[in-house]
Amino acid sequence: MVRIANIEINATYLKEESSISVKLETGVISIFPMFQKEHPTTFRLLEIYASKEAYQSHLKTPHFIHDKKANCTW
Repeated sequence: MVRIANIEINATYLKEESSISVKLETGVISIFPMFQKEHPTTFRLLEIYASKEAYQSHLKTPHFIHDKKANCTW
């Protein structure tokens, strides 16, 4: 499953969260954060999951829930 998300977040924190997901979650194949030059805190994420179930599992992880509540504007 491939997903593209647009979010606003601190650049340093996003890189940390992306690597945590890939390391800890079996179904997360890769997450590529890309920032916009004219808006350095606005990111586009290209996310690749092994399946729809892996994506749904990602949404329930403690680090994702924390990030969504504390650090992101979706």
